[in-house]
Amino acid sequence: MRRTEYLINELRASTDNTDENSIKDGEIISYLNYGQRLIQNIIFAANPKADIFRKTASFIYDASGEYTLPSDIFAENAIRDVFYVQGEKEFPMDRIGPSELTSGYYTEDKKLIVKGYKNFDLRVSCFKKLPRMDKRWGKIASGTDGTSLTLAIGFDENASNIDDYISVVDKFGAQVASNIFIDTFTAGTWATTDSLSGTSVGDYVCMGKNSVNASLLPDDCETYLLDYARQRIYTRNNYDDAGKQVYFTDSQKADISGLFSNNQRDFLAPPITDYESMDF
Repeated sequence: MRRTEYLINELRASTDNTDENSIKDGEIISYLNYGQRLIQNIIFAANPKADIFRKTASFIYDASGEYTLPSDIFAENAIRDVFYVQGEKEFPMDRIGPSELTSGYYTEDKKLIVKGYKNFDLRVSCFKKLPRMDKRWGKIASGTDGTSLTLAIGFDENASNIDDYISVVDKFGAQVASNIFIDTFTAGTWATTDSLSGTSVGDYVCMGKNSVNASLLPDDCETYLLDYARQRIYTRNNYDDAGKQVYFTDSQKADISGLFSNNQRDFLAPPITDYESMDF
């Protein structure tokens, strides 16, 4: 998908909001991120095992039987599979309810709870949440690890109103560093005690703990993402219509669902109709 700056420019032109004082970039970016989340909601509902959003995490055996779920899991119930590892082989676990005495796993308070399996490492496959999409707020001119970074002239001074954390991306928009806390914003020199490892002069700053410069949704979703943000802008500018706006039509939802429904290699399992034993 194109860099966020290009989407912002298109949205401004198509909604007649070229004056940046009327609506800030940060607000448009928030609409784009809401849209990205809603599109993922639609995709998850259509096919929670969509391969394009698959993430795998490995865990070393913990005698407590409790494992913290990945921070970028889409939702607590977004686990696809849990395997216990025996040598070079992996074996699937069953999902159980918290009150069941049988062996298996369930989720609770953002943790994976495993019963009945001892001395086995785990591999978890889940539906991942995409990083926040953001624009380039400034280019790195210099940096001192654990001390500060300095942005080149021309950086957007509104950056400090968006977040206390930054991510750093390369010229292609790919993330090279994340979760960097900015202690103070002083003009173009930002103080931080966090490591700048992985960053280089000429990289760009995006705001947020886990941000990239372009949405990681497939290119096919760009039209729907723009449509959503465009409608949010229209609603913002027409307060009388604020309670009437439907951001995705039924047709658009069906189209998005159709792009990802049952796109995995394996046949879908029969639907589960008894949810009493599942901790959703």
